[in-house]
Amino acid sequence: MKIRIKKPTAEQKKSILSVSLTFSCVIILIMSISFSANVITELRNEIDIKDIYIGIYKAQMYNEENRGYSDPTYIEMLQFLCVDETDKHLYIEDEYVCSDFSTALVANASAFNMRVAYIRLVYTDHNAMHAIVAFNTTDKGLIYVEPQSDAIVDIFVGCTNQDRIVEKVYMIWRE
Repeated sequence: MKIRIKKPTAEQKKSILSVSLTFSCVIILIMSISFSANVITELRNEIDIKDIYIGIYKAQMYNEENRGYSDPTYIEMLQFLCVDETDKHLYIEDEYVCSDFSTALVANASAFNMRVAYIRLVYTDHNAMHAIVAFNTTDKGLIYVEPQSDAIVDIFVGCTNQDRIVEKVYMIWRE
């Protein structure tokens, strides 16, 4: 008995190519998520990348039942920052600036029912201000985040931020 192997038809070749391209896209997506996780160094030490979507999904489902914003845990905040793409925007002088980054991050976190604050920093020279965000995590307290880079920053009156001294910190919570 002979086994005949047929050459694939043009349609079968297209189907195989489509599956290969889809698989490649999935691999690239997973790699980009992994690289995003590298931005948040603490995330690599505390969670597995597969838990990112699971944690946010659980938080979203839980909060939708309550119909209100709630404070995330520190890990939930890191998970959100890892998948949020606000930091991927380009800073464009006088067009897309720190306040736009902060507003976008507040809106995106609110979509997951996370309670988040818009922060306005006023520097001692009064000619400059800056916008960031804050999460009041249930386990590690108030955490300030620079939405342009997802960096966690220490902010207090008298600290140095962007080579300027912070004189005032205004906080507006999304309730």
